[in-house]
Amino acid sequence: MRAKQLPMKYPIVTFWQWQVNSSAILANYPQTEPWIMSHFIHSSSP
Repeated sequence: MRAKQLPMKYPIVTFWQWQVNSSAILANYPQTEPWIMSHFIHSSSP
């Protein structure tokens, strides 16, 4: 079986260490940014 090398970028989500690797791969695909923002970036209002 041949090994495949996945593209890696600095991840958008870095505060959950167990998801940094998958986030670094998803960062290469701009179409995933809305999904990442809606599932991991939570804002709060005062």
